[in-house]
Amino acid sequence: MIGLDVADLVVIASEVLGCDTGTALAQADITAADDALARAGLARMGRASARAPGEPRATGAGQARGMGPGGASPHRSDASEAAVALMDALLQRPPFPAHREQMAVAAGLQFLAVNGWQANLDVPRAAVIVIERLASGQLTPAQAASWLAARLSPDSSLPAGPGYRRGMLRPTSPLAQIARAVGRRNRRGTRPSPLIIHIGPGDTPGGVITPVTGPVAFTGHAKKALVLARQESSREGRPRGPEHILLGLVSVGDGLGVKALERLGVRPEAVREQVGQVAVQEPDHPSGDPPEAPQSLRVWYAMVDEAVAHGDDYIGTEHFLLALFCDDDNAAARVLSTLGAGERAVRAAVEELLAESGRERSA
Repeated sequence: MIGLDVADLVVIASEVLGCDTGTALAQADITAADDALARAGLARMGRASARAPGEPRATGAGQARGMGPGGASPHRSDASEAAVALMDALLQRPPFPAHREQMAVAAGLQFLAVNGWQANLDVPRAAVIVIERLASGQLTPAQAASWLAARLSPDSSLPAGPGYRRGMLRPTSPLAQIARAVGRRNRRGTRPSPLIIHIGPGDTPGGVITPVTGPVAFTGHAKKALVLARQESSREGRPRGPEHILLGLVSVGDGLGVKALERLGVRPEAVREQVGQVAVQEPDHPSGDPPEAPQSLRVWYAMVDEAVAHGDDYIGTEHFLLALFCDDDNAAARVLSTLGAGERAVRAAVEELLAESGRERSA
């Protein structure tokens, strides 16, 4: 596993602060930086004295726990635990106190990147809340690592391993935007973290059970949408994908998500027609496949994160609808965009409806 050192932290700080590395170095508390890296267990992986900020890392770093053979990326759980340990240490011993949260999340994301992992943080504000709860002690490192691990995927676009050094986060990248969002400190109260899904029988609401806050209930319309989505996938004999969630949503007939689509002129019949065309293009699935298509899991996580980011203690049809845009390549997002209901338009319609109903909600 490739660690970060003080020189790395200075370069990251220059990105966060928007200054050159010399200015960042002058502002750094080097003792705190060394203490944080030692606390995180990363100090042995790289020493600041070996190089200056921006100088390439030497090859031959030793393998750490969880490192794959031949310098392969560390295992998912090991990578998430190490990244959160680094973030937690930087929160406890901040080398740049005025930018504590920003530095912690930026360093954690950079650590994941150099070790071959990318974080699918589709709802940046949910990531902001998680890091703020970690900073305040409302969330343990183990809970934060569990939340993060579920959102990691291997990044095969660039090589990883000892001797390879990636560039810092690009200012326009989603992860850099998350790091900047932490600095805006959009604080909320207790928020859930996924994910065990339960659809209760009869009139029981069901919901999502999180390791942090326990059960978060579905609204009645949201539960009905899930039941209808299951029926749609069973009728087609396919694993439940984002397109089936969309079909279930438009079949409910009511709820904030449905009203948002109606406002945009999206008719259920048009959705069904478009989904039918997409289904013809999709490959057949052999019997015995799991009930959830792979893309659905990402939608589920985004669904909970939308509720987290909006400060809700329930999951409604509006969270379902917004979550469908977590991946532009899934069938549901393509169908909605084709019908003129892209993500920006949908979010605007949801916010308009909330404002009209007198409910305050962050964008």
